Amino acid sequence: MILSLLLATLAQTAAPATPPAPPAMNGMVGRGMGMRAADTDGDGVITRQEALAQAGERFDRMDTNHDGKLDAGELAAMRRGPRGAGGGRGDMPPPPRDQ
Repeated sequence: MILSLLLATLAQTAAPATPPAPPAMNGMVGRGMGMRAADTDGDGVITRQEALAQAGERFDRMDTNHDGKLDAGELAAMRRGPRGAGGGRGDMPPPPRDQ
């Protein structure tokens, strides 16, 4: 669901005529760390390509049986989180290595 919302938001977002100045990401903590990780070229902004790459990596972590689909069990594991609470990445393994 999170992936669907991210992709829908990205699809509906039009690039402004003059982009605003990039915010400083060096002070981000907590969830902002994911944003810093998404900014792979370190320019202070996250491009569509960077956001989609991060979404793809997250999908790969959630797709524990590597069938290209998220089933109810995989989604439930993601929602359980690391301590069984709501939210989080659950007990998902790291993404598959390139073969």
